[in-house]
Amino acid sequence: MAKDPKEYSQMLHDAVHEMAEWGRIGQKSRRYMHSRQWDDVNLDQGRNQLRLTHNVIRRDIENLVARLIEADPIIETQGRGPEDWQISSVWKDLLRWSDDWTGQEYDSVLEVRRKCMMHMYTVGLGIEEVGFAADEEGGQGMVVSKALDPMHFAWADDGDSVQLRNVSWMAKYPPMLVEHLEKEFPDLKDEIKADVPGFFTQGFQTARFEN
Repeated sequence: MAKDPKEYSQMLHDAVHEMAEWGRIGQKSRRYMHSRQWDDVNLDQGRNQLRLTHNVIRRDIENLVARLIEADPIIETQGRGPEDWQISSVWKDLLRWSDDWTGQEYDSVLEVRRKCMMHMYTVGLGIEEVGFAADEEGGQGMVVSKALDPMHFAWADDGDSVQLRNVSWMAKYPPMLVEHLEKEFPDLKDEIKADVPGFFTQGFQTARFEN
């Protein structure tokens, strides 16, 4: 039975509320990654100068990612249950086919996975979204991957699988400008209001776009 849109909205807000503490720590981790570890510095005060430091956090994380890529890990797909065996087998073949692809309109699989690994070592979670782009390879189509920002991803708390295989729902919610949504949904103009969780603001945006 389909839920009311307001129920979906409440489910997402509840999930974001549950992950708020992790989001706060993840935001701080990203700031440290980009050498902005002095939370007490007020740049508006002329006498307040940054202390000289040698930040090796990014170097260490990039070394870990390089070692993992060099090990050539095998990424496998799995269905949620026995009834998904056939489609998961097809996806395994497609993923193997796309592993060595270098990308044209989209990033290559290797570059996407490098981003996912950077996310994993920085905030503890890396998410790769796999789909099919009909406009790739001159219109022939190709399996493509995208690295999702884990700070803009939520899921139900009713599963017990680390890979989220048995959760009832998952959702990605990248930030979008209200003006863009009004152009996409003109019938809802003046009804769409800005509504983003607090930990995506207050200095977080800069760190997110730098990675």
